[in-house]
Amino acid sequence: MSEFDVSFTSLRSGEILFDVHCCSGTSEYMEFESAADVRAYFSSLGFDDEKVAELRDICAHLEPGKAFHLKMFLPRTLLNNIRSVAAA
Repeated sequence: MSEFDVSFTSLRSGEILFDVHCCSGTSEYMEFESAADVRAYFSSLGFDDEKVAELRDICAHLEPGKAFHLKMFLPRTLLNNIRSVAAA
């Protein structure tokens, strides 16, 4: 696992973007339909229940057009998954 700067952004249309700010200066991201989808995704990656609940709460309370920034330890498999989704 490596530590990354990440952000969750609530789009005005209701979707939530999860951005991973890599050291290369580019941003890798995934788009979720809702805070519940964020919870389900991070739960499926094996994140502990407390962290999953924290992320769901962050996303559930984001106002449209606003972002929440934090540092997170993420597995390399997550970055590979984001890249494969972005390439599709």
